[in-house]
Amino acid sequence: MERTQHDWQHEYILSPNDYPILANDANSTYDQFIQLRDTLIFSWKYYNDKASKKLCVWDKWDGTTTNTIEVRLPNVFRQGFNDNRESQDHITPLLLGSYISEVPLELVSQMWNLACMINKDWRYKITHKEEIVLTSWVNKVYCYVDVYRKDPNDNYQYKIPSNMKGWICVFDWEWTWSYYTLWQLFSKMTASWYIETNLLKDDILVLRMKDDTYNTSTWEPQWNNLKLQDNSNYWNIEYLDLPYNN
Repeated sequence: MERTQHDWQHEYILSPNDYPILANDANSTYDQFIQLRDTLIFSWKYYNDKASKKLCVWDKWDGTTTNTIEVRLPNVFRQGFNDNRESQDHITPLLLGSYISEVPLELVSQMWNLACMINKDWRYKITHKEEIVLTSWVNKVYCYVDVYRKDPNDNYQYKIPSNMKGWICVFDWEWTWSYYTLWQLFSKMTASWYIETNLLKDDILVLRMKDDTYNTSTWEPQWNNLKLQDNSNYWNIEYLDLPYNN
């Protein structure tokens, strides 16, 4: 293609017919697509009907470097809930994927309706948001996620490794001014928090909303459940993708 600089002002006059349009055809692009298609089909991985999935083409180390193509499924657990959260009728679940699931019924009564079970070791993002309707006795808003982890005997325990302390994703707000109560100053308060953390298979997460802290000797929740505004509360747990070359 011929370029003629015009008046030395960094402007070029291009002849429209000098460049063959067929030069835009990149034959290797189609070949690479066919190779990718063949890899997906003939590796016995069928990915039809997988809307919203992510295809990852990478290499991994398993003693030697292996080229691999993997599908990342969205793995999200979400519950919206109203004030009467003791009833399943007031909880709206959303469950995508298999890495996070609802807690088996036999364990719900021991823990709480707002709970989920982790089915795969790795890193997760936890988010929760509550709209608290304040009452006259509330001077502390304490919203957090309890983590139950199995001990060597397969019994669930509160006191998991000390770096996690038994509770995570903590929103802790307290009013100590003696002249006014929290209730006199505010009618509602938004409690929200976010965290990324490593979790283990079979961990159970339970969302708590209390007007005081846990029992420091037993690690168990105590005190009163906070009153909530309806249609304003949720928590969300999401499996995060593996890092490249992990």
